[in-house]
Amino acid sequence: MEAKDKILIIEDEASIRETLEDLMLARGYEYISFDNSEDAYLYLMNNDDIDLVLSDIMLPGRSGLDMLDSIRSRAKFELIPVILLTAKVEEEDVRLGIQKGADDYIRKPFKTKHLYAAIATQLERYKKLRTSQQRIKDTVDVQDELLESIAVINSHWVRAPLTNIFALLNLAEEQGQPIGDKELRYMRAQLETLDEMLKAVAAQVNGYRASGSFRFREFRLPSQQSDIIAVDDDSMQLTFLKFLFRKHLPEATLTCYTSPEEALEQIVSRETLPDLLITDLQMSPMNGFDLVDQLLEKEIQLPVFILTSSMHATDIEKAMHYKNIYQFLQKPIDGQKLKQVFASSSERSGSIQAWMSE
Repeated sequence: MEAKDKILIIEDEASIRETLEDLMLARGYEYISFDNSEDAYLYLMNNDDIDLVLSDIMLPGRSGLDMLDSIRSRAKFELIPVILLTAKVEEEDVRLGIQKGADDYIRKPFKTKHLYAAIATQLERYKKLRTSQQRIKDTVDVQDELLESIAVINSHWVRAPLTNIFALLNLAEEQGQPIGDKELRYMRAQLETLDEMLKAVAAQVNGYRASGSFRFREFRLPSQQSDIIAVDDDSMQLTFLKFLFRKHLPEATLTCYTSPEEALEQIVSRETLPDLLITDLQMSPMNGFDLVDQLLEKEIQLPVFILTSSMHATDIEKAMHYKNIYQFLQKPIDGQKLKQVFASSSERSGSIQAWMSE
């Protein structure tokens, strides 16, 4: 039987708290409720069974916003959705809550259908984000295994034949004698072994499709408050990208579009152009290259990062002909990768410097 989603309810007014409890039961959710944020946070710290937090803002002691700060300060809770309940919604409260990491606001008195819809949306998003997070972890595990296997090949299977060949060459040089047929056959056998090992390395590298990124030229955001547009017909990818930007580049403004046609229209109509365009490659009917071409035809040359699920040599070769395409980013992107992308070359490690324009 599939486990039920569990909601953490924090509400100091007993009548409202009991109503929320009844609504959760009626919808088939499990719940645990508290009348203060301190006890609720203590429960959250010591249990791993909460799928969503539903909290009032105005609470005795530490407020719902204070608890939100505590939740988002812990890496283990960075994905868990938080919906805030409040009897008074002002623009400043909303802005502050979103800045601190709230996922949604519900105004009291609330309509049951709106509450259910918000909870269902955030739970679905949470499950997809956890799936993406697990995929990233699996990718890192595969990468570690690949690097370990290459290290073993390099340290023994590759170096051993080379050591034998050099030893034979050194011996012949010291003795001042030409290398005989027997020694030549031995050296050939060693080189054939080396060739097989290098083929094994190439096969593993070529079979590993999570290399992360492919950089053509250096790019630095003009400031931390940069204006960035992202385009991907997969809304879940955009949701995940927004989450990463909110956590790792919180001062940047990220505007997302699921339609490249709409993105094109919005960019053309803007008085001030964005500092960077991040676009998916495989979209229909207009793909990432088409979007860049359309912008160039209108004499709009933006720095561009290409998003893709898999990097192919033909796409990389085509991208090299664009002077405004700076990098390929392979999905799914994790937070460390995102920070590394926008780091200076002196701060970056492990990227592939493929080609640098003058």
